[in-house]
Amino acid sequence: MFPLAYAVVEIESKASWIWFLELLIADLGIQNGLAWVFISDKQKRLIPAMQTVLPNTEHRMCVRHLYNNFRGQHTGLALKHLLWAAARATTLPWWEAEMDNLKKEDADAWGWLIERPAKNWSRSHFATHYKCDLLLNNLCESFNAAIIDARDKPILTCLERIRMYIMIRMANRRASCQHWRYTVGPRIFNIIEKNKLASSQCIPRLAGEKKYQVSQLYGGEFVVDLRAKTCSCRRWDLCGIPCPHAISAIFHRNEDIEDYLDKLYKKDPYLKTYGPIIGPVPSIDQWPRSGLLAIKPPNFKIQPGRPRKVRTKEPGEVEIPAPVPPNPKPPNWKPQPARLRRIFIKIRCKLKKAKLQLLKPRLQLPKPKLMLPKPKLQLPKPKIMLPKPKPNPKLKPKAKLKSFMQISKQGQ
Repeated sequence: MFPLAYAVVEIESKASWIWFLELLIADLGIQNGLAWVFISDKQKRLIPAMQTVLPNTEHRMCVRHLYNNFRGQHTGLALKHLLWAAARATTLPWWEAEMDNLKKEDADAWGWLIERPAKNWSRSHFATHYKCDLLLNNLCESFNAAIIDARDKPILTCLERIRMYIMIRMANRRASCQHWRYTVGPRIFNIIEKNKLASSQCIPRLAGEKKYQVSQLYGGEFVVDLRAKTCSCRRWDLCGIPCPHAISAIFHRNEDIEDYLDKLYKKDPYLKTYGPIIGPVPSIDQWPRSGLLAIKPPNFKIQPGRPRKVRTKEPGEVEIPAPVPPNPKPPNWKPQPARLRRIFIKIRCKLKKAKLQLLKPRLQLPKPKLMLPKPKLQLPKPKIMLPKPKPNPKLKPKAKLKSFMQISKQGQ
């Protein structure tokens, strides 16, 4: 995303859009409207303003906003897929086939869509010299999301924050480009790698003068002209990045893919685009006095209600909740009463007529007990071996004590 110009206006009207477009034409030096393409999400009064100021310029519509208007009368997932298939079709026969499928599915939906010019929303009718195949206006949505914190501030603060954001963004882009590993950006490199993988299903056959007839394994014949950098599928023509059919022909000649890539994706044009620097600005207390009258704010009318910070979502952006599945539980089953989630409140029990106080629930977990087996250490009992005393022959042996029974017998 490269922001070109932004303005603060009183209201979206034809006069304000004409004023903005005239300033944009003067700043960019637009003389030929056929060299420029504009894409919008059908803002109020923009289409008549474009027809007044730039009648020859190609004006495209965001397909997502087109589908939001489409689904208001024609709903269904099948119709959504058919509309997007018609928008992504790159050739006129493929677009006609998708429109026929839509007509078979719903004639009213086909009648609603056929009234809108296909050159505004389908790739099959886009011109090829713009090298732009975008169908969505996500760039403006990304910019709006980036400045959402500054939009509700006073006018000077709002513009200063937007200027600061753009200054830092352009500086970061210049710095990140110096660290590219290839001659193209990482996003373009990933697209080329994806097309390389798809080229394995293509078989090129040389016809002469860098012209090939490429056969696809799952059906389809395509004509590739490497000298004119075109393919009959028109994917290469629309965006400037070789399609899988063209990459298979390039591999057949053992040449480099980057030689056939459009120059706008190279590193030098990228640095040239982000070359201009948005200079820093000191605070307002350092500005010199001009001596002119102070600019007064315009008349402001306070709208009823609370100011909105989030834009109103369209029908396609609102998430529809999934239907509640049927209850598989038996009919006599009664759900348990829900727990009171408030804490430290007093309630009165009707049965006991006593006041109860709910305390903060505490999760009491049993203390883990570490049961380790007691070590059994069996040591051998020490045995002290003392030598027996030797009898002394000189000493007389002591007389043995007589028992009480023997003494009683002798007394009788």
